[in-house]
Amino acid sequence: MRAGPAPASASGTSEHHDVTLAWEVGIDVGGTGSRLRGAPVGPDAGSTEPIDLTGDPVRIVSRRSDAPDVVGDLCRRFTEKAGQGTTTIAAAVGMRGLRSMTLSRTLNPYDVHDSLTAALGAGRTAVASDTVTAHLGALRGRSGATLNVGSGAVAIGDDDLGRLHIADGLGPLIGDNGGGSWIGEEGLRAAARASYHDTRGSKRLLHEATATLGPPETWESKLRDAPDRVRVLAEFAPVVVRAAADGDIVCQKILAGSVQLLTDCLAAVLSRPGVRQVAATTGQLMAVDSPLRAAVHGLMPVKRVGVELVDAAGTPLDGALLLARRLVEDPEFPSYRPLLTVRTAE
Repeated sequence: MRAGPAPASASGTSEHHDVTLAWEVGIDVGGTGSRLRGAPVGPDAGSTEPIDLTGDPVRIVSRRSDAPDVVGDLCRRFTEKAGQGTTTIAAAVGMRGLRSMTLSRTLNPYDVHDSLTAALGAGRTAVASDTVTAHLGALRGRSGATLNVGSGAVAIGDDDLGRLHIADGLGPLIGDNGGGSWIGEEGLRAAARASYHDTRGSKRLLHEATATLGPPETWESKLRDAPDRVRVLAEFAPVVVRAAADGDIVCQKILAGSVQLLTDCLAAVLSRPGVRQVAATTGQLMAVDSPLRAAVHGLMPVKRVGVELVDAAGTPLDGALLLARRLVEDPEFPSYRPLLTVRTAE
């Protein structure tokens, strides 16, 4: 998964109608929105600013993902902005939920490849999970490991042969241990216990949960029938984190359990032969000022002696652009289904 250095990012969107340029395009697609960055390459690149665009989030409509449409719309707008003579040599997409959508057949990743090719004419394309692009962006394409903690939890690493190694990220029913939905669910359990005066409960969490979900006796049915159950649980995680920081002992125990699970997950990837002992943390619950991040960074050197913990150097969008660059540098870059598919047409 090693890639060359990332091009400097910029937000310029000047027109390029009179210059023939080659471009590399990276796209980050999520549940709240999508972003595209086109980076010029070649002898005229230094005098041309990158192009940044934003677009719609991905939706599931009639049990099908509209990701190909979202990607196609962004790419068509990019082509219009770049102007006549635009040549895109490689394009890569990082997408939230790619693995689950692929396995549930709500998305065929090759439909996204088709959208990239149709709109951009790119002969080299990649469609990846945002786990992969977050990893690339966080380490600027260098080898090592990353722990991504949002609603779920997954660790990814690449070894000195370029092979990927994944730990967890298996979904909320059997995996995602220590992630946002796990913390939220444990928090709601503690809130429910407080409703019947169990000493293992948290009165603060009971107050917070009742304010958003109603009486405790209704929580089970609301969560069971909610199509976005994972999101509801994950949105309660920051409440637990804040309560722990304020001294709630029950919440502190929940966070301690999360930290143990998350560090075990990252340690599992770092233990694979050939994985460089450098790690970064990414995701919404791993913000720089997060108590959860501080606890993970504090325990990780104990779990894995000698590991170097570094700040994430870039975003999943940076990682998508790095992946596009990698396709140019290595035309035989392999697929890692279902997390990454690569198409090369000469």
